[in-house]
Amino acid sequence: MAELAREAGFEQLIAPVRPSQKDRYPITPIERYVEWTQKNGEPFDPWIRIHVRRGATIAKPIPRSMYIVGTIPE
Repeated sequence: MAELAREAGFEQLIAPVRPSQKDRYPITPIERYVEWTQKNGEPFDPWIRIHVRRGATIAKPIPRSMYIVGTIPE
């Protein structure tokens, strides 16, 4: 995606990234979760960590980016 954005002449790419281990911490707000780091300062979440290693920065957590209405059986 980053390469395509560069080829199109864009200076920035904004991509939604869903943390891969957030479901393990359901009562932790996303705003706090994305601030967690490992001892080396890298993000705690592996998927966020990969993006940061490639030069990404976290712009803004969006707590309700995926809101599903329904019952468990549905």
